[in-house]
Amino acid sequence: MQELARSYRNYLSGSDANVALNDICRTAGVRRSHHDCRLALTGRSKKEMVERIDKFLAGELSPGLHVGQKKPAFRPGWFLFFPDRDRNGGPWDGNCSVRSLCSGKP
Repeated sequence: MQELARSYRNYLSGSDANVALNDICRTAGVRRSHHDCRLALTGRSKKEMVERIDKFLAGELSPGLHVGQKKPAFRPGWFLFFPDRDRNGGPWDGNCSVRSLCSGKP
């Protein structure tokens, strides 16, 4: 995470004045891989964001700076289905499959 933070710090410090901070933040968060370690920053300007990244790199805590770990992913278990009616509302005759249940409209 330190390396990625340094990379963003360097980009924000030298980024084109025409690139809006909200565009940079959106790009940083959309369609990206999720890492186990998380760094969240708040700031109103590129300068404030660079200051917060500097604090993070120095190991300091600061308002607008949050560090954490990703929670373990939920791993679903078994799916049990106990129907008492078929898809048409009649009594279930035991003759159906998951594919038939999932196809079409409920």
